[in-house]
Amino acid sequence: MKSVKSVKSVIFYLQHYRTHYVLLAISRKHTRGLVNEQDRKSRTSRTSRTGTYRSSPNGGPMTSTISPLAGTLSIEQVNDRERFVSFVLTDAEPWHREHLGRLYALWSTWNATYFGGRLVPPYILLSEPSNPRRWGDCGVVSGFGGRSQIRLRPSLLTGTHPDVRGSVDAAAGRFLLVADILLHEMVHQWHQEITGVTEESYHGHGPVFRDECNRIGVLLGLAPVRDMKRRGPNATMPSCAQWPHNVRPVDYYQGAYVPCSGDTSPGPSARDYGTMFTAASAALPEGDAQDVLFDWLMALPDDVFCTIADHVFAVVDRDEAA
Repeated sequence: MKSVKSVKSVIFYLQHYRTHYVLLAISRKHTRGLVNEQDRKSRTSRTSRTGTYRSSPNGGPMTSTISPLAGTLSIEQVNDRERFVSFVLTDAEPWHREHLGRLYALWSTWNATYFGGRLVPPYILLSEPSNPRRWGDCGVVSGFGGRSQIRLRPSLLTGTHPDVRGSVDAAAGRFLLVADILLHEMVHQWHQEITGVTEESYHGHGPVFRDECNRIGVLLGLAPVRDMKRRGPNATMPSCAQWPHNVRPVDYYQGAYVPCSGDTSPGPSARDYGTMFTAASAALPEGDAQDVLFDWLMALPDDVFCTIADHVFAVVDRDEAA
């Protein structure tokens, strides 16, 4: 829509004038755009997060529907993953041993509770995911050729990520957030290794992934979520792409989770500001829109500007996913 495109370009321009957190929020969106463009150019032959892209006979992209891991783990691969866990628990560096040890303990409990004990411990790494916007990912193949690698963004634990508080008293809440990311990635591992369903057209967050989240969510007392495509009668529901943190109570993370907008609720302030911006910009003549929006946005407090930026990015993400 005209208003979203106008304010998006203004927001990109304002990155030179705003604070560190606003700059980071904008640069994350810009980086994702670059990654998406590169991804589109290489779709005919690449490994995705949840499956393999290959060229079809007529030259167009053809996506697999079955994970290459489903039912294929050899005893050697299983043994290597178990040796990796043993190393982490006994010989890893103290910081990694502490946090990964707690995460593997949760993984084991959740595997028994939610997945019938059918999963094999994956390689869990405290390292940067493949996409700068992601908090975690679950890859079919690890960087050294092993099967099933879960990466969790370490800055969420150390407190240097802009979406969390970095104080010592927030450490417990930060770990709860990272634990929820691990649970999310375990659902991906389940589909990669057990069901084989990849849902590539949904980037792994389709109806099958949604249903698994909702099955576990009932046991956790969480509200239901929809698939990642915002459409139909469930369009206003939270997306499974951000499950479970987007359906946790506001105080669940003990104040540690503070996204760029500073609003840990599902987002009424973002909707309010977004509605105000949309109504104002839609009423402007095309030629005047950017100048007026620039002056208006520059006059806003940083937290309000950041809330609007979050809203705009959410609208663009929704349109891209539709």
